[in-house]
Amino acid sequence: MENSKQAITFISFACTGAVTENIINKSKKAAEHLKKIDKPDLDKRRHSFVRIDRKVRVFPQMMLLKQTLKDSTRKIDLILLSTGGNDIEFTKYVGNVVLQNKNARTPWSVKVPTIKTRKDINKTLKTNYKKFDKSIKTYFEFNRSDRIILTAYPNILHDENNVLCNGERKAFDIPFGFSSERKRRIKNTEDYLINHLLNIQKDLSKNLKWNLVTSHIEQYKKHGFCAKKDKENFIIPHKKNENDPWRPSSPTDYIPYADVQRWIRLPLDSILTINRTRGTKKTFYDDLMFSDETSGMMHPNANGLATTADANVKLINEKGLLK
Repeated sequence: MENSKQAITFISFACTGAVTENIINKSKKAAEHLKKIDKPDLDKRRHSFVRIDRKVRVFPQMMLLKQTLKDSTRKIDLILLSTGGNDIEFTKYVGNVVLQNKNARTPWSVKVPTIKTRKDINKTLKTNYKKFDKSIKTYFEFNRSDRIILTAYPNILHDENNVLCNGERKAFDIPFGFSSERKRRIKNTEDYLINHLLNIQKDLSKNLKWNLVTSHIEQYKKHGFCAKKDKENFIIPHKKNENDPWRPSSPTDYIPYADVQRWIRLPLDSILTINRTRGTKKTFYDDLMFSDETSGMMHPNANGLATTADANVKLINEKGLLK
């Protein structure tokens, strides 16, 4: 858009829940649970669709990229990479923060950050980033390490005043239940995990000669999961019985892409924008495993993703990587 005479081909193989091995050589179970899909009959250049059998797996992203480029004379200019959070099982650390107790029924188990966490995540990311670096250069004869651009993970634990979230707001009380331990768990997560993750990514990127995107880190400081404007509501609409009024507001009042202070999705955002599973859904209380409320929870929302995209473009321009 900034350069009207420049053409950009952007290929995305984003995969929610994937670890670095899923990029390189390991397939992953598809979240959609589809057994068959419609595929255009591209070989015959017709608009008809053919029905194909599908193993319910997502192929490794590097394999798909290889297939995409097999008949092309184009070379890869840049690789935008966002991986590592699932490698260190970030979802389990999130579970430790939000759950009322460790025995609550959820799709995931809990992991408590400790003083040993820094060593563990450093070892895991060092191994996996090195595997990726070797694989991408081997498969594609891609020798420009500086054109591998890794997006760093921001601190998502601060409120609108850039103060660590105290965990007392009711974003997680419904549906997970009240817990007086959330404030302490949030602090431990920052001390033992978040504060080290950025430094580890900086060190590993430097060693591998990658470029690390960090300009969005400062912007995130007042936009964590508990950041709030005056009239924003964090609580999932609920009612005890089917004929009762919705509390504290109706689901129809929710605006999915509103310009909210937080750049992180809460259970409220997950259940009212994704809601992948199906139950009776008369009161939003029948989802005993919290699968709806946790689908996409603690991921960036549209504002957060746009900020990260801008940060990538800024680094590419500053480094002159497309010249």
